[in-house]
Amino acid sequence: MKVEHALEISGIAKTYRVPPRRPDASLVADLRGWKQFQTVEALRGVSFAVRRGEVLGIIGANGAGKTTLLRVLARVTAPTAGKALIRGRVCSLLELGTGMQKDLTAAENVRIQGSFYRIPRAEIEAVLPEIIRFAELERFVDLPVKHYSSGMYLRLAFSTAINMKPQVILADEVLAVGDLAFQDKCMTRLAGIGQAGVTVLFVSHDMAAVRRLCTRCLWLDNGKIRKDGAPDEVVECYEQFSRNLAATAENAPSTGSGDVDPVQLLSLALDPGPGGAGASSVSASESLGIRARLKVARGSGRLHFRINLLCGNSSVFRSGLPNLVPVEEAGCYEALVRIPPDLLADREYVVKAGAEWFCEGRQQSFLWKRALAFRVVSGNAVDNETELWTQSRSSLIHPHLKWEFLKREEPAIPSAGI
Repeated sequence: MKVEHALEISGIAKTYRVPPRRPDASLVADLRGWKQFQTVEALRGVSFAVRRGEVLGIIGANGAGKTTLLRVLARVTAPTAGKALIRGRVCSLLELGTGMQKDLTAAENVRIQGSFYRIPRAEIEAVLPEIIRFAELERFVDLPVKHYSSGMYLRLAFSTAINMKPQVILADEVLAVGDLAFQDKCMTRLAGIGQAGVTVLFVSHDMAAVRRLCTRCLWLDNGKIRKDGAPDEVVECYEQFSRNLAATAENAPSTGSGDVDPVQLLSLALDPGPGGAGASSVSASESLGIRARLKVARGSGRLHFRINLLCGNSSVFRSGLPNLVPVEEAGCYEALVRIPPDLLADREYVVKAGAEWFCEGRQQSFLWKRALAFRVVSGNAVDNETELWTQSRSSLIHPHLKWEFLKREEPAIPSAGI
């Protein structure tokens, strides 16, 4: 039996030409120097097929070609070579809100968007209440969208797009829409429409979302497919590659002004625990240590060191040394902080570090680009209901708090006075 594919991509390539830097910083390119333009290959012979109802996660570092691939499939830009066959109505969630008229109301904008998809007016009117309800804009449906907050505006754009009965959805970092509760609702909707037979291409840097939502994962690296397979397997390979790359950069010699900086970050790593020094995931039920090694070029100063724990684009918390630490001698120093058990949720986290150095009445601040990435893994669920709660939560932390649930006598209802 032949499997019907919703998408068939064959040898897609995309090359951009970058003009040479001009010493006079002119914005007008010299056409006579066109041959001197450098070429950048954003995509290089990408080929794959996607079955109907499949949710394909596309991951990779910045500049790997993920967004370029979706733009080619959405016909925003033409490929340099290759071809793509797409069966069915395509919904592009690349730049939410494109085409919205800010002087019109939410309902009027929905009708305009529906005309772009060539949907009959009767069908648009039938789905309009669901669009407004999903976007949580019932109170503001007759208000011009120019008065909306950015979150309200994006919620309307997302809800409109996914309710236009598409057969293929191209989603690029759509889980940055709204607050955490709405992000979780978006993810649930994308998973549901995938089960209903709609094909989804989902680009994201949130590896936990890719693991949860996708049935298949594709890793793009430098414009080529590096690996294609089950989400857990592909994500693990990508994370291991990223950690090795970060470790290589960390051990490389300092360049530029690093040698003269009074404070340098030598390493940032998880404190060795049950998983060993090379572990990339930690158990939520165990204490987590973050160890930083610093080099102070000269003494007679005071130092403040801090970390910022991030999950996606959100900051979970910031923490630093409680006081300025006097440093009398130059040399290597170590800072260790521990996060208590049963605090972090089952998600991907990134740690970034910064410091302030006070010496001779002068203050210098440092924020290092080097980051530590790790994943928190929760324990086994007690039963199916607990497992469902664990998988569906969207919080950044998941502390185990003490709860009480007691039966009480019903309060007596006082008789009314005469």
